[in-house]
Amino acid sequence: MRAPRELVDDIRDEALALGWTSERLYFSDGYERRPFAARYGLVCYVHTKDPIGEVTRQSIELIGPPPLEVRSRFYDPDVEQPWILPVGR
Repeated sequence: MRAPRELVDDIRDEALALGWTSERLYFSDGYERRPFAARYGLVCYVHTKDPIGEVTRQSIELIGPPPLEVRSRFYDPDVEQPWILPVGR
């Protein structure tokens, strides 16, 4: 099994090239799993056995264990998301 940090290391260069920050990927503040605050990084949400899928500017895909391989996304809150519409001024 690989550590969550190693899994994030695998996609780090691609994510940084797309505009992700190291903080969004690695910030943990001593917590290891699923804290409830937007400031925590991807490393807090990656499980040691589960692969990371597609990496885009808006999100990084997390793939759950077989046989279901449920897919979820870790979103970058600093980036405009396509489903969020601006409110008129």
